[in-house]
This record gives sequence, C-alpha cells and structure tokens, in this order.
Amino acid sequence: MEALPYKISTLIYLRNEAGELLLMKRNKSPNKGLWSPIGGKLETGTGESPYEAACREVGEEVGLSIEASDLHLFSMIAEKNYEDRCHWLMFLFECKKPVPSLPPPIDEGTFAFFKESEIDN
Repeated sequence: MEALPYKISTLIYLRNEAGELLLMKRNKSPNKGLWSPIGGKLETGTGESPYEAACREVGEEVGLSIEASDLHLFSMIAEKNYEDRCHWLMFLFECKKPVPSLPPPIDEGTFAFFKESEIDN
C-alpha cells in the first residue's frame, strides 16, 4: 500500500438541557448533505491536543465556551485508507456542558437538535 498522510480530528457530541443531540447538516465534504456531530481537524503544526481542538471547534462552530474538564473522551476511531487519500484518527468526545439554544447556521452547515429515537431515521 502506498504511504498516505494521517489526519487527526475530533467529533464532539453536544446536547441541550432536554438531552437532545446537536447535529450539523454539512454543506461541505466530507459527508456533504449528511447530519453529523460537530468537529474538525487538529492544528498539528501548533501541537494542538485533541482536547484543545475540541474546545476550539465548539467555540468556532457553536459559539459555546468550554474547557477540557467539560469533555469526556469516550472513543477513538482509526479509519484506514479513507477514499484512497488519507488515514484518519478521530477522537470522540461528549460535552458535559449543555448547549443553551440552537446555534445559527455557519458556512459549514445548519444545526438541529434530535432525540436519540430520531437518529436512525
């Protein structure tokens, strides 16, 4: 197999006070047109940690200020040879601080809250 770059990212699962999950309908690839948790790539050139990246992404995408202590790392996923372009290492976090209201749309996509029973649909 040809050597491919490794990309490192975070996904952050946020909920409102009612326990509904915040998802973004993505305007950009990857996963354009699909609903997903918010997240993004680590700024590896600055030595950004997964916790720092998660806090930054929550602030940028949702406008919520959080600290590393608000996060619970519950999984890591390694995805090999994604679209023949790269490998991914993803850190999945649950944010313990609730989102007070629906964030406004951003360039990356629009937001909605979903009950867990609605996710499969």
